[in-house]
Amino acid sequence: MMKYTKIPMIKATTPTEGYICLLNRWCVVTLENEVLFYAERPVCNHSRSITRAIKNRINRDYVTILIPVIYVPNTR
Repeated sequence: MMKYTKIPMIKATTPTEGYICLLNRWCVVTLENEVLFYAERPVCNHSRSITRAIKNRINRDYVTILIPVIYVPNTR
């Protein structure tokens, strides 16, 4: 099983110095309102159907939400 991390929505959508800003992404979100991350990247996509398919493989109880702005660590 892949290792996922969960980041609270408030943290993932709060501007942070040095982070990369992603716009208008459909993301996998837990029922506790946490954005799912894999390898320091959010499980998100521009396509709702792609994100939904990924979500269904991980956990059907999770939801897909359109997040207007999400911030991720700049690991480059």
